[in-house]
Amino acid sequence: PRRRTAARQLANPLAGGHLTFTLGSSVCTADTGQNGLAACLGMPASAAGSSSLSIAFAGARIDGLEQFSAASLSVPFGVAVEQVALTYDGDTTLINGNPATLSATLMEDGTTPIAERTITLTLGTGAAVQSGHGTTNTQGRASCTLTPAAQPVGSNPIAATVAGDGFYAAATGSASVTVVTIHTGLSYTGPLSGDVNDAVTLTARLRTGSEAAVPAATLTCSLSRLPCTHP
Repeated sequence: PRRRTAARQLANPLAGGHLTFTLGSSVCTADTGQNGLAACLGMPASAAGSSSLSIAFAGARIDGLEQFSAASLSVPFGVAVEQVALTYDGDTTLINGNPATLSATLMEDGTTPIAERTITLTLGTGAAVQSGHGTTNTQGRASCTLTPAAQPVGSNPIAATVAGDGFYAAATGSASVTVVTIHTGLSYTGPLSGDVNDAVTLTARLRTGSEAAVPAATLTCSLSRLPCTHP
């Protein structure tokens, strides 16, 4: 009879039992409820792969008389890499010949920034491709500067990539940027008249939209269908 009673007692839920859950370096504790169940929030801190979850009960004494023995359990537990989101957020219009700042932001599940990860940023394709690297800061943002941008005029693809490791999955973000040329202005600075059959010096000035001089450009001047060029 005693043996049957003991068996029934072991099958009954034990409320108030203090359990310790250990998963790698993550440890949490919880007490069982009336149904004998306990739950706590653990956070796997090891690299992805096969691991094990240990659960321990140190034992208990009820009313100072009845003793519940200690118990432990170990079960397989799989740790998966964290999914990430990589979004390009750099310049969307680039001027050929000028520096171009490319940047992207890396987030865990799209909400938490991930720092200290190397991001590769690639502009263009084929022979014109340009790329750089940056390390994410505490806001998950990494940037690099291309000096200068040198791409076909028009829409060009840009890609941001991060390699995966034992903790985070690999990810790629893509976007397109518009590449334009520097706006220039041309003004004539030479004489407005000349004598027949006499040489006349024709001069002009080429500047950017910000009034900066453009050196080493070739200008072509035409006077009564007689062209001349000057580098």
